[in-house]
Amino acid sequence: MTTKKTPAKANLVPEPLSPSAPAADAASHTPPATGPGTIDVSWVLNHVFHDISVAAKELQQGLPIDQNLTGVERQRLVGVKARNYGFITKSWEVVDARPEYRPPLFSMSDMSTLVNNLNRARDLSTLVAQVQRLIDDYLLTVGSLAYHDALRIYGQLKAMANGKVPGAAELFKQLQQYFRPRRRRPGETPPTEAEMERDFRRLLHGTADGEMVIKNESPHTSGGVHEVVDDVHKHGKHGVEIEVKE
Repeated sequence: MTTKKTPAKANLVPEPLSPSAPAADAASHTPPATGPGTIDVSWVLNHVFHDISVAAKELQQGLPIDQNLTGVERQRLVGVKARNYGFITKSWEVVDARPEYRPPLFSMSDMSTLVNNLNRARDLSTLVAQVQRLIDDYLLTVGSLAYHDALRIYGQLKAMANGKVPGAAELFKQLQQYFRPRRRRPGETPPTEAEMERDFRRLLHGTADGEMVIKNESPHTSGGVHEVVDDVHKHGKHGVEIEVKE
């Protein structure tokens, strides 16, 4: 008789935010106020992080799943997309209402447990998606604020480097590397006119970071070069030269 080894469970529990981050008080669910009509956002993030870490550990230890499924093994599983979910629930309703149509040796209690757990898991999936959306939106907001502060630092270092302040030039170079436009890869599609117009509007209205430079050399006898540098961070970075021929 052979004994099947149970695959080791992967560690799905996130690590603490940082050694200096204050641990959230699990017993308290009221965020402290930082001023009239405001709450401590850091407390909220730490508290939610703590709760999600606990929930992730409970799921990791409690769900009867193989956490080391390969890509092929995942493809063999059916899953519960909208059509499959409707098929499952309708089948359950049929045999629940009409016992004479149940298959031989069919366990209603087993399928009842499966359907109930399926419904709860779908509810949990919807809730997690809502949490993910909130976090993504907050990342966009806080990331934009932090990025503009970083731009102020970048501008200050640039001015100090131009003023020959000792040590400023080296620090400025460390930040400047993040703004160097990448070269267009072989075979990469250049930006279309519609994409360049969209990037121009984003820059004009302040909804994207970057720059757009258009350089043109008029044809003399046979042609010229029209260069468009579209360096918009939100959309991407392109550099393309277009030869104009008469």
